Amino acid sequence: MTFGQTLKQVLAISGLRASYLANDLGYDDSYISRWLSGQKLPSLKYNDDLFAKISSIVIKNCTEESRQALVSEMMPQLRDSASAKIVESELSRLLSNAFYASGSSLSSGKFMSRTENCNANISVLPAKTVYQIFYDAMEYVSRTGSAPFINVIVNSPLHFHANEEFSIITNVPTDSGIKPLCMHQTVNLKDFKENVDLYCARICQFFGGAPRAYYHLYQTDDRPSTDDLFIVMEGGFLYFFLKNPYGGQAYSLISYDKDLVFEYFTSTEANLNLRPRLTSYFDYAWLLERKLVYRLLMGGKLSLLLKSMFPLFMTSEMFSELCSSFTAKEMEPQMLVSHYEKLWQAPKRAIIFKSALVNYICDGKIELFGQIVHLDDQIRKAHLQYLLSLLRNSEENSIAILNDDNPLLSYNECGISLFLSDGIAFAENLDADPEHRFIRLRSMEIIEYFFSFFDHLQSLDEKYILLGDEALDFIERGLEMI
Repeated sequence: MTFGQTLKQVLAISGLRASYLANDLGYDDSYISRWLSGQKLPSLKYNDDLFAKISSIVIKNCTEESRQALVSEMMPQLRDSASAKIVESELSRLLSNAFYASGSSLSSGKFMSRTENCNANISVLPAKTVYQIFYDAMEYVSRTGSAPFINVIVNSPLHFHANEEFSIITNVPTDSGIKPLCMHQTVNLKDFKENVDLYCARICQFFGGAPRAYYHLYQTDDRPSTDDLFIVMEGGFLYFFLKNPYGGQAYSLISYDKDLVFEYFTSTEANLNLRPRLTSYFDYAWLLERKLVYRLLMGGKLSLLLKSMFPLFMTSEMFSELCSSFTAKEMEPQMLVSHYEKLWQAPKRAIIFKSALVNYICDGKIELFGQIVHLDDQIRKAHLQYLLSLLRNSEENSIAILNDDNPLLSYNECGISLFLSDGIAFAENLDADPEHRFIRLRSMEIIEYFFSFFDHLQSLDEKYILLGDEALDFIERGLEMI
């Protein structure tokens, strides 16, 4: 709905006359009438807190019944028992979102940009303001759009310093009431090569930001200049980052023109369809059915980045026992053993977060076929003893422990475990819905760069990562505690 339609409905439900609102605001009745008819939008030039004032007037003059009706019809995300103060605050946000979604057209030469003090054609937006704009836009589109998710296209490079504004999108709640995101991110391979560490870290962090989101990476070689970086959201939102090539100043431009955004979005989406997609989705059953673990092993070179402990380097007997004890009834244990036994025993190098390893040593928390289970002291002790023995007597296998204070990638920022092999790689989003847990990276170049990322991690200072004997000593000390 437009701002006028929203306000008109609010007044009708609350039983408040437009003339009464005009009188309390100090405006002429005809001015308010033009708002309601859509002929004019309010001017915020000297009245930044207009929406808060309108909300205060409405709620102050509401009966208990009309306030509950407002909540039921226009703010269903609130409880019926919400206090007047909460309803007033949410109503102010609703009016604000409707206003900015009714912004003027770009064809008239204007961007509707929201700053802390005024509206302007071009303005430098403080980070705090930009974050709030993203949050408001996400919330508005999630409530008003009919699609099951929110499409967002981003062509700003993953490591770009202005991309901090983009990161707030992944942190918007995606639980009940907020729709999941469907992110379409272009990746330039030349840029990727030059910033491989930052790219890999950011890709890992994506999956931790919004657990229910869906991510698609696209390969593009036509790297846009820094004056043409954008984030476009289907349903009424467009964000441009501009850089003055002469003075070097940075400008942020915001538009809520739905027609413009839809036209821009559809043309950009069509271009994306012509580019190779670097990621594709596979549900858990498909992974089992196609026996992709065998394909993973076929590559020969195997590396794992683990956010939770997996049954690594187990004996056949121990792994079979785990399958029989902890798998769901509808899953055939012997089938799982035959699919995964070789993976756990194949030569590999693994990097595991320290927190995940400590959780296993202390509490027995281990990831087994999509579920977290707890192993008792006896099984855990036998596993760690076998692990230490195998690693000390094998040059093909290695394990490293990544400290949580690593500045490039931390446990809390990383929402995935990575399984990498020559020619194929899988990212397991541990917090996602079961049917969208696995994402396959299918570009050979991207996979090779992730191997480079592994090499980089293993070249860090020892305060960031424990390797070789230091890692084994850490596991041995933990084993003594059990």
